[in-house]
Amino acid sequence: MDIEKLSKFITSARENCSYEIIDELNEKTLEDGRKLIGPFEKEEYGYVDIYRGSEIFEGKEVVTIDEEMIWERNYHGGINNERFLGKERSSGLYDFLKEALKLFPKNHPYKRGPDKFEQKDFGYTDTVTGTVEDYQGEEKITYKGEEIYSLSYSGGII
Repeated sequence: MDIEKLSKFITSARENCSYEIIDELNEKTLEDGRKLIGPFEKEEYGYVDIYRGSEIFEGKEVVTIDEEMIWERNYHGGINNERFLGKERSSGLYDFLKEALKLFPKNHPYKRGPDKFEQKDFGYTDTVTGTVEDYQGEEKITYKGEEIYSLSYSGGII
């Protein structure tokens, strides 16, 4: 498998068809209530992101070649501070998260976001070990220094 080509495709998929750039109107709701972002296709590659939940959520991003799964990212997490539960209170947090995710390192597209990002009272960190072939990571968001969100993720080549 051409790892460099896979990495470039993941970057392209994230720049064209991902949570951080798609609004709720462009998501599809599946029969079981899960949300679908995608598909995004380029050459022989395909990408989708399927998730469920909002304040606490889980999901999976998948890359295929000719419809056969070759790479994935599983994720689970969400708001861990009850002061931020509820649509009005969580919207600022998720707007900030989208801004952070747009800054993912293009040379490490399996990483969800930058190592560190700050904007107003919000702070974001993402730590990861491994490579695009096999990795695990964790992202956290703080508000005025207090943790309010965390998410764990892992994946790699299948």
